[in-house]
Amino acid sequence: YPFGISSTIGLPQQGKLNICLIYSPKCLTKILQLPATIEKLHVFQEAYMIEELGFLESSGMIYRKALEFVVKDFLNLLLPKFQNIISRKTIGGIISHFYKIENDDLMLQPKPNFDKISEELNTIRLLAKKIRNTFNIGNDFSHYERRLMDFTSKDMKSNILQIAEFIDHLLEERKLQTKRKELNNEFKNDRLI
Repeated sequence: YPFGISSTIGLPQQGKLNICLIYSPKCLTKILQLPATIEKLHVFQEAYMIEELGFLESSGMIYRKALEFVVKDFLNLLLPKFQNIISRKTIGGIISHFYKIENDDLMLQPKPNFDKISEELNTIRLLAKKIRNTFNIGNDFSHYERRLMDFTSKDMKSNILQIAEFIDHLLEERKLQTKRKELNNEFKNDRLI
């Protein structure tokens, strides 16, 4: 599972309920390289436990909060020069800052300072669409009268796991590319014998 998440419930031998929804700090530190994220992701555990207790509306709001932490920490890592914007704006505001909606799709905003990050923004364009939709579902849980009744807290959890999996794979891919460049540079200095 992404981020070391396991969604099983077990009973250890001592007879105490053990929610095995564990965020492996080793995995998070390795993949996200943001130790502070570990503390924040306990919010996902809270949402899961509340959902398991049957409080589906409340868990939807808390899943939304957990997703905000994951997304903002990821975007701060991916786009470090935009940390001020990422930390100040809502998720919808962040997505609107980088993308515009055109024909029911997200398109990159034509801003000159985006030239240097256009590759990153195009790489996560579809992820941004999934994030935007998931946040809209999560926000709906906090309204007096819900409008998106086709979606449940289980949809929120499923979407968060998919988003986390995408982020894990993207960051792991970048780590492997960096390692390959390092090795190529080292091999370049080898002389034929």
